[in-house]
Amino acid sequence: MSEPLPPIYFVRHGETEWNVAQRLQGQLDSPLTPRGLEQARRNAELLGSTLRDVSGFTLVSSPLGRARRTAEIIGETLSLTPSFDPRLVEIGLGEWDGLTFDQVNAQTPGAWNRSNLDGSLFSAPGGETFDSIVERLSECLTELRPPAIVVSHGVAMRFLRGLFLKLDRPGIFGLQPTRQDGVFRLLDGQVDFLEPEPIAT
Repeated sequence: MSEPLPPIYFVRHGETEWNVAQRLQGQLDSPLTPRGLEQARRNAELLGSTLRDVSGFTLVSSPLGRARRTAEIIGETLSLTPSFDPRLVEIGLGEWDGLTFDQVNAQTPGAWNRSNLDGSLFSAPGGETFDSIVERLSECLTELRPPAIVVSHGVAMRFLRGLFLKLDRPGIFGLQPTRQDGVFRLLDGQVDFLEPEPIAT
């Protein structure tokens, strides 16, 4: 029998100012909030306590600023130098990038609906297609050499998890949302979620 592959850990960037404002970031950017910086630090500490020995691990991130800053915090904590792969960027939302949910729905009533994320994401004028995001993320996942830590975005990481699990389109959109306060571990064909201690409020 072949040896099981080493694990891959997926980390979403910390909370951003546009997350709080319910503004679609897509492939635009906004800074991490103080809470987002704390989420990144706690996720870095969680990885450190879970892995203990990170020798042999690579740290790969989307180059967008919110993911880059999160990866830098993880790298500083674990003494890893991040590299950046443009295929890990968030889904492009075309003319909707930078708009709030309300602004999208003011333009086209009902166009943004979290209960129909599949339909909403791929309704954006000039936005990325389903096939396009699958192609770039499949290629990235195939080339990734575990053990690895990957920092990316909410929708991109939903697709990465779904592709790892070999899910179809409804299966991908049936996955739990990609949280910012924890780490997804991919190992032996399974995905589980690790949580740090909650942030005091």
